[in-house]
Amino acid sequence: MKAYTAEKCLPFDYLFKRKDVQGDYETLNDEQVLAEKFEDADFSLDDRIDLERREPRNSFHTPDYEEEEETEELADSQISEAQEFEEDHVTCYLKEVSTYPLLTQERETELAQVIREGQEELVKMVADQASEDRLIMDLHQKVEKLIGHEKAFPGVRDKILKVILRTLERGVLENPENRLYSEMLTRIQQIMRSIDDSKQEMVKANLRLVLSIAKRYRGRGMSFDDLIQEGNLGLLKAVGRFDHTKGNRFSTYATWWVRQSIIRGIYDKTRTIRLPVHFIELKNLFFKVFYELLKELGREPTAQEIADRANLPLEKVQMVLTLASQPISLETPIGEDEQRLGDFIEDDRSTSPVDECSDRELAEVTRVLLSGLQPREEKILRLRFGLDGQPAETLEKIGKTFKVSKERIRQIEKKALRKLRNPNRQASLKAFIE
Repeated sequence: MKAYTAEKCLPFDYLFKRKDVQGDYETLNDEQVLAEKFEDADFSLDDRIDLERREPRNSFHTPDYEEEEETEELADSQISEAQEFEEDHVTCYLKEVSTYPLLTQERETELAQVIREGQEELVKMVADQASEDRLIMDLHQKVEKLIGHEKAFPGVRDKILKVILRTLERGVLENPENRLYSEMLTRIQQIMRSIDDSKQEMVKANLRLVLSIAKRYRGRGMSFDDLIQEGNLGLLKAVGRFDHTKGNRFSTYATWWVRQSIIRGIYDKTRTIRLPVHFIELKNLFFKVFYELLKELGREPTAQEIADRANLPLEKVQMVLTLASQPISLETPIGEDEQRLGDFIEDDRSTSPVDECSDRELAEVTRVLLSGLQPREEKILRLRFGLDGQPAETLEKIGKTFKVSKERIRQIEKKALRKLRNPNRQASLKAFIE
């Protein structure tokens, strides 16, 4: 927990001392507090030395009841005084955001031009570089390929810059003596710093826009802190994609990205089991139509009526009805006997105790029957039918193991099975067959 003064958002790490009734405070560190205590006690130097001799550092002093009360009262007074000036991190963030000035349209256009011109200069630098160097040629091909997608994907410009920067950084690391790589990398880093500075200024000036949009989505399953973070991510995307030549203000353009980022964050992170965004949009449409029909008909509409009104297949409406419910914990208490919901749900993957006992008994009977055969016959049957938990093997593979032909293995298998079909031996398996 941190507390802050009324003037500035400073961490409350020390005791506060009142200077006057207006509420100004100064911080005291530990050494100052200890020094003041010694001065108030009016100890002489000899008294202090004698006190240290009588009470070593490692000795424990047990305070009496009155001292404990005084200590608790002092602690309570300090805590209450600190709580008067305590502000959470969101309030501190709001104060910091309010210090950033808003941008005029001229300044906004100027920053957008710096970003756009810097991006174009980097691309032009690579495109105009006439060199037979393999790394430069590969970089040129990558940039040309990404430029072809720029109209369809506006955010690809940031990806182009990252590709250029990382490729040249790798080239400098692998070939530090290459002067071309070093010069290009130095120039690119200068341009990137200019672009980043412009982006930072635009982002800081529009943080209040994110706050105003995030407030509308409170109570949707995400804390206000997380809503702000998701909105800031959308703001960063908007800065990288903004085109000032279209004639729009940046705030108008960024609003859509901020809202979309917040909604996507709510969809992705508020459910225990994540559902695809398109399904959540389908669910929203379903409930919108559901409540419209509920008001019109005066009763709950059927799945077919919802499908007809929303122009959706009946299968999709039924899927929404199945998957739209929230998950329930298996630890949910049922009744008054301290039972849980999980106690009443059958696990299809587990074996029932009856089947498990039956399988063990069958395995024991099989072991006894096979032990009555010759060792080689028993081994061949175990390999042929996978009785030891291993996959069943072919006659050819078993023949290689015993160094005989597969036809000989077939004869031995046939003979062993004939022995097992003896009525006296089959009697022990009769209970399992029934």
